[in-house]
Amino acid sequence: MCNTEEEPKEITRKLSFQKKKMLGYLIYKQIYTDVEISNRVMHISQSVKKVFRKPRVKEENIYLNDIADIRVKTKMDFWDTLYGVIFIFFGFINAWWFLVAAIFLFCGYGKIIRIKKSDGSEFQIPVELKTDDTQTLLECCKK
Repeated sequence: MCNTEEEPKEITRKLSFQKKKMLGYLIYKQIYTDVEISNRVMHISQSVKKVFRKPRVKEENIYLNDIADIRVKTKMDFWDTLYGVIFIFFGFINAWWFLVAAIFLFCGYGKIIRIKKSDGSEFQIPVELKTDDTQTLLECCKK
């Protein structure tokens, strides 16, 4: 006899995110993040490539029922912010340094998708802009 009950089909969505940090036309840091979402688990693979350094790959599996909060946040890069503040002080000596400070502060501005798990740990996905993939990820993981 045939079993008429069918197992629920595993639905998988694949999303890709990237963030590039540039100084003029020189790309000094690239972050590529691939996310696969199934019915119960989200697999995240993040690759960070920096100039003159070995690429670093980080992989993590997050169960969807372990996600306490997920949202898009604005974040300032530490080093760009530090240099911006230093050049603001130089700007009081010569006004042209304010322009340099503004460039560093503009380059340090970015968006991240912050995934907070129920145990308190976090995973951050840097993104360029709010895209369709960002909206899809937020919708899939909201409870």
